[in-house]
Order: sequence, then structure tokens, then C-alpha cells
Amino acid sequence: MEGLRVSGLISGMDTDSIVEAYMNSAKAPIVKLNQQIDELTYEKTTYNNFITMITDIKNSMLSLKMESTFKSKTTSSSVETVASAIASITTPPGTYTLKVDQVAEPAYATSIYTNKVLSQTGAGIKSFSPSFSPYDQLEGTHTVNVYTGSNYGYNDKWFAKDTFKGNLNETYMVTHTGKADKTLVNGNGELNQDIKGDFTFVYNYNGEQKNFTISMDYKAGTSLNKLASDLDLEINAKLDALHGNNSQQTMKVTLNLDDNGFNFSFYDVDTQNEIEVLGFVDAADTGDPNDPGYVPTSTSKLIDALGLNTRYKPQSTKEITNIMVSTSSEKLGTKLNSADQGGFFAPGKIEFEDGKGPTKGTFKIYQDASAVCRPETYTTFYGDIFDKIANANPAIDRDEIDKWLDTKIGSKTTAGNTFFDDGTVFKDLNGVFYINGTKIEIEDYTKYTPNELMAKINGSGAGVTMTYDYEKNIFQISNNKGGAVELTMGNDTDTSSFFSVFKVGINSGATYVRGQNKGTLDTSAVISKLDPSFTYPIKSGTFTINGVSIYVDTSKDSINEVISKVNKSGAGVTMTYDSTTDKFSLTSTNGERIKVGGPNDTSSFLLSTGLLYMQTQETTIGTEGKDAVFTMNGVKYTRENNEVNDVVPGMSFTINTTGTTVFNVKIDTDKAVTALAEFAAKYNKLINALNPTEISYKDELREKYSEPLTDEKKESMSEDEIKKYQENYEKIQYYDLVTRSSELRTLKTNIRANLTKTINSDNSKFKSITQVGINIAGSSTRDTTITKLGLLFDVSTDQEKLAEYIKEQSDFVSILSENPDDVFYFFTDSETVYEKDEKGKETSKIVSVGWARVYSDYLDKTVNSTSALYKKTATNGTIESEISLLKNQIESQTTRVEMYLERLYSQFAAMEERISTLQQSASYLTNLSTNNASK
Repeated sequence: MEGLRVSGLISGMDTDSIVEAYMNSAKAPIVKLNQQIDELTYEKTTYNNFITMITDIKNSMLSLKMESTFKSKTTSSSVETVASAIASITTPPGTYTLKVDQVAEPAYATSIYTNKVLSQTGAGIKSFSPSFSPYDQLEGTHTVNVYTGSNYGYNDKWFAKDTFKGNLNETYMVTHTGKADKTLVNGNGELNQDIKGDFTFVYNYNGEQKNFTISMDYKAGTSLNKLASDLDLEINAKLDALHGNNSQQTMKVTLNLDDNGFNFSFYDVDTQNEIEVLGFVDAADTGDPNDPGYVPTSTSKLIDALGLNTRYKPQSTKEITNIMVSTSSEKLGTKLNSADQGGFFAPGKIEFEDGKGPTKGTFKIYQDASAVCRPETYTTFYGDIFDKIANANPAIDRDEIDKWLDTKIGSKTTAGNTFFDDGTVFKDLNGVFYINGTKIEIEDYTKYTPNELMAKINGSGAGVTMTYDYEKNIFQISNNKGGAVELTMGNDTDTSSFFSVFKVGINSGATYVRGQNKGTLDTSAVISKLDPSFTYPIKSGTFTINGVSIYVDTSKDSINEVISKVNKSGAGVTMTYDSTTDKFSLTSTNGERIKVGGPNDTSSFLLSTGLLYMQTQETTIGTEGKDAVFTMNGVKYTRENNEVNDVVPGMSFTINTTGTTVFNVKIDTDKAVTALAEFAAKYNKLINALNPTEISYKDELREKYSEPLTDEKKESMSEDEIKKYQENYEKIQYYDLVTRSSELRTLKTNIRANLTKTINSDNSKFKSITQVGINIAGSSTRDTTITKLGLLFDVSTDQEKLAEYIKEQSDFVSILSENPDDVFYFFTDSETVYEKDEKGKETSKIVSVGWARVYSDYLDKTVNSTSALYKKTATNGTIESEISLLKNQIESQTTRVEMYLERLYSQFAAMEERISTLQQSASYLTNLSTNNASK
């Protein structure tokens, strides 16, 4: 119908404008109703914001109802390296002095039984087949020098001197005995007569004198090396039994020789305990040697003849030496391989190139307890021998070499140029050369001896050591860092002929040998395919740990899989492999000593891993587990492990080492401060919201911004003007709502009244928040402008600032520290109330008593489904009902306006039609009048 409207075509009137004016007047009630809906919507949003703020306060109070907030503890340890502790809410504050006398340790064993490999051939040695020994657990290199000479006036003796150095350059304490009587021992170090007796070994163990007896029974012809070997086994076994270090090497006993004769040497190789040898005595000899009539027993005489009753003062050394003597190479070879004669590496066997014995020279045996027994070697340039030395007849002796090495190069003396090759141009030594990229310069070669030049290189920072090998008669340069590390000699900018003069360059006949890394296992590979593999090959079969048999199949299992089998076997141990040391370890999981091996074992796994030396014999290995022994505040305790939680209520502490520490337990006030600051921040936010800035009825804002902004007004305003108007209008709206709303006025009154209510707890001496140090902002300065607002602590809603205020300016922290229980119960106390129903049945309920619980209950009532705020804002609540009513009115009014619009257009259409009719009548009359006049 709207499309058929014709506006003022006949009358010429602007009927649309006239209708629009009428319609604007008719729509005014609808606009007013929509404004009322907007106001109600804003009101609902504002009420909901208050509900959210109240809910936030209530939620923040959860921490204020928890025991941990007020009774958590902080614990400090004066010496963290001794022990650390954690206290709980039940730990009484105070100081606790812990003195640790012994740290708990589980029974533990690691690879200690050493493998041996021939690491350097020489002295006519072809090969070496090792075997295991129970007390040969040192790790390092044996350098065996075979030479000839005289002894005791006898010529043509063959000597083998073993010099052992540890991998870690360890220092040992050694005690040498007196010299063996030459009437008892011949020049080969063998007994001239039978000996028999019970020798009592006297020693100090960690400062305490102890002793035990060793039975000696040897036939004439027995080597003193055998006596030393047997003493080594006996002493270590007895020390093991007496001091609980199963199968741990404590001492090394060897035979030594000087111009005065043979003597025994006792080396303390125990890194954990201090052992000092005091000598041997005959326990049955009760006489006093200082008595003029003293007659020693036969055993005392033997001890004296063997030199075992006297000793020198202990001294430190980095070498363990052992000597063996015989009359020929063949007999020396037999001795070296004979366990009955105390062979150095027996029952391991040395194979000689001639099948009989060694030649003069040096060979090396390396030993360690790693799975892949392989020494780390150093990348080396081995120089070429000088012609004069190679062609000398007779051979050049060492003294001549030493004289040459200590003479200035190019000296006019004969020694100066003795062994350098003929034709050497010494002046070409001057200049620079590079080793491992480090520049070395020779300014004037005539100022240096060969030894001084070697010292210059060794101190250059090039990371190398240059030496002269007297056996091979060559210079050599080696990297200081072991393993397959590159060694570079020279570069294109070298101007010195050093490498050629000393014959250590590749172009001068030197040999380059790359270093070798220490061995390690690929634990993920099948055992039979390992490369490198175990020095002592593993055989498939069973092995036993703590009586539990484990099966290994070398064709299928990897090391990881075997370790997993052990750890899951029920043997009560945890096995691990350390790739850095290439060793295995066992740790007891039940505190029991670890036993390995058994009569039915068929696999060599434990031997190959260095955990056992005799496959079919059950052996207790490793260290015994220890309990932690300590005193706490003067009371002594013993515990199985270092994690202790049953000595101080609520406290657990971890022992790390022996010593004394003091635990200081304090109330952890930070938790309570954080919780209280969170509550105060949210509470202050609500209080600020309930106290908007006053806008009086005469305020200029009301004159300008009290009416809603209409679309018509917006058309003439900029965006900034619209924004400013809207902000000010909402300020007025908010202020009016908060100050006129009975619900919000009630909230404003009650929120503070309930805050300051007193509580009555039988468990706390505090009754109000002010008594626990919670103050109203402004109260300390008596600023009534601030105090009347009712803010907590300070005029801030920033949680961090409030926390800082609580710590530094309120009494809360000190009150909590001194009265943790009272403060806790003030906030959180509750009680159980018993009642009877109509039938007499007793029921119970928990009633809030503590302030935080009571105040939280009040807040809950303020926003729950029965509260005034909820009833106003809920779905179908009073506000929504009013909005719904207004919407109905708008709908009715809109219908009336539309009907009015149609009526207006109908009236204007009728008017147009009437005018049209009148115009037609007028036209007819005019025409008629004109026609009559013309007649």
C-alpha cells in the first residue's frame, strides 16, 4: 500500500514532510521507552559487575581459610653441603642442630678386577695372555726393563724391573723393610734354606694399631718374589676380613733390590683409609730385645734375617717397583711366567719371540678394570735415528748422549756436533716454525743445547712434549692430550730447519703415529658384534647375582638388554654402565651386601665386566652399606638412608655429607601476605566502586551530559565529542545508580559492617581484624577522608603494592610470626554443632567461627539465589521483567504509530481526491460560462 502513496500531486503540498513531522511526534514515546531499556540494561550490567567483584572477593578468601597459608614454614640450612631440609605446617618453628657422623651408603660394587694387555712390545716379547687376580686392582702401566748386570758380586745376572705408574698419577705411601740377610738369600733373590713360622703383621689402621698372623712355610730355592706375592694376597685378604672391604685391594707388596741387598716394599694403595706398616714380630717371643740375656726365638731370627722386623720411615712415591733376578734369559723367562716363583703377571703368560726368555730392552703391560682394556695413547712423531748413532760400533752409551744433549748446538767442542748428521747447516735453525699452530722462534741457535731447545718447545703452549728416547736413540714429539688428536708440525711460513736438523719431520724420516682413544662399548649393539669388544670375551650362559641366575645370549642380547635383565631379575641390585670410565657397577636396592658368581655359572659376563675374578665361586664384592648416623639437638639417631622424615615433626631433611649444620624453621609469612594482599586488592576495588566521585545536582556535568545522546545530535558531533559525551553521561548514570539503589546502599553498609565484626573462637585470642594487624586505610594517620571509605591497608587496588604495605607498614607479619596458631584459628576456625530433629534423631553441622569463614558466608549470601542483587539480575528477574514490559509497550506503540501513519496518508489521499473533484467541477463551470458567452 505504501508503494501506491501519492504525495501532493494535486494539492502541491509536501505531504511526506508533514507526515514525518506527525510521525516524529507519534514516535517520541517509543524513543523514550528504548532509552528506558538502555538504562535498565546498563543497570543490569552494573549490578552484574558488582556481583562479579563480590564473587572475586569470595574466591580470593579460599587461601585465607587454608592452614598452609598461615602455618607453612621456610627452612634454611647454615651449611647446605651437609644437609638440606623442608619443613611442613606441623613443624614447630625454631632452630635444629644436626650433626652428621656418617652418611648412609648402599652396598656398592664397581668393576675393579683388572684386565691386562701388552701395550708396547720390546725385550723379545711376542705376546701376552692375561688372567685375573683377586688383589691386583691398580690401573696404569707397567714398564718392564730387562737388563743384565751383577749382584752380590755375581756377574752375568738377568734382571727384570717392573715400574708401575697409575693412570691418574697417584701418589702412594711406601714402607721399605730392612735388607734380607745374604746368608739366607742368594744373588738370585732365592732362599738358601727352608723357613717356617707364624709371623705377626703389625700395622696402624687409621691411627689405631692392629695385628694379625701370617703362617710362612717355604722351601729352599723359593724366590723372594713368591714371598712378596703371597704376603700381598694374605695381607689384603686379612685386611678385607677385618675391615669389611670385600675384595678391595689395600696394599701392594713387592721385592726391591739395591747394592745392599733385597728388601720388601709395602705400598699403601687404599685411597679411603690410612695404613702404616710397623713390621713383623713373633707373637710367641715374650723376651725383651733390650735385655742383655735376651735370646730370640727361631721365628724372630727368621723375621730378622728376612729384614721384616725393621723398616724405614714411610715416604711418598708415584711409582711402584718390583724386581726379579735370575742367571739367564731363559730362567728369567720361566720366573716371569711362574706363579710359584711370584711372576710379575702370573698366572698370565708372556710369549717370547725365541720361545725361551726375554732379551734386553723394555716392554709395557697396561692394566685397568674397564671392559675394553685399552690405554689411551698420544699422537706422536717418532724421529729418525742419526747416522752416527746408527752406525756406531761399539754402540754409543747413555753418558755420551747426555753430554751431547747438554752441549750448546754448534759449539766448537767435539761434543757440540757429535751426533748430528754430517752436512747439517746449523745457522738454518734460526727462524720460526709451528707446532699445532703455535709459533716457536729460534733467535740464535748457539745459545741453546738440545735439552734447552726441547724445554723451549715443551713450554711454548703448543700442547706437546719433546723428549729423547735413549732406547731407540731418537727424538720424539707427542701431544699432551691423549687420544686420536691431530698433531701438526710446520706450515708454509716456516723459516727454521728445526724439523730436519732434529730429524722429527715427515720429510726427515720421522714416523707419525696417531693416538688411540680409550675403549668404550656400544651398549645398544648385539654383544657378539661389538667393536671394540670386551677384552675378556663374554660367553653365553648364566651368571649369578645374590643367588639369582640371569641368562645372557651373546648372539641376541645387547649390553642394555643384559642390564635390563639384571635390574628386573629380583637380585636386589641396580646395574649401570658408565661410558666415560667403561665400567659397570652394581648398587644394592635392599641394603644387602652384593654377592656374585656361583658353582653353576656358565657365562663369563661378570669376569668380562671386571666384577668378578673367579667365575664359579660365590664372592662378596664391593663396599658394605652404611646407615646414616647423626644427632639432632643432642639426640642420636641411626637411619638406613639419607632421606629422613621421622625425627622432627613435619620436617624432612636430606643428608649430603658429614659435618654440622643448623636448620632454622620460620613461619612462611609470604604466603599469608600474598593471600591477604589479594583479598585486600579485590575488596578495595569493590569499595571504590561503591564510592564513586560525587556529582551534585548543580554540577556542570549534569547541565551538559545528563540526557542520552540522540542520533540527531550525533550527526553534528565529531567522534571525540561523542566519546567524551558518552563517558560523562555514563559517569552521571553510574553515580545516580549507586547512590539511589537501595541494594547497593545496603551492600555498601553491610560489606564494611561485616568486615569489622568480632568473632568468638575458643581457639584464638584474637577477636577482630584489627587485632591481627589488618588496619583500615588512613587509620594510622587519622585521615578521616580516607578512613570513611573503609579501604583496607592503603588507598590502592594493586596487589603487589598492598603486599609491600602489609610487610613493611602493618603489624600483621610480626603478629603471625609470633602467634601462628592464634592467627590461623582467627581466620579459619569452625565448630560442629549437634541438634536433634523432630523425631529425636541427632544431626550435626559445621558452623563457621573464623573470620574468613564468616565473612565468606556473608559474601555468599550477598550474591546467592536468594539475594536482592541476584533477584534483580537473574533471568526473568526484576530488571528483565521491566525490560520485557517496556518491549511490549514499544511493540504496542509501534503498532499504533504504523496505524496512525496509514491514517494520515489515507486522509491526505482523500484530500487530494476531493481537490481533484473540485478542480474538475470548476473547470466544467468555467467551460460552460465561456461557451454561453460566445453564443
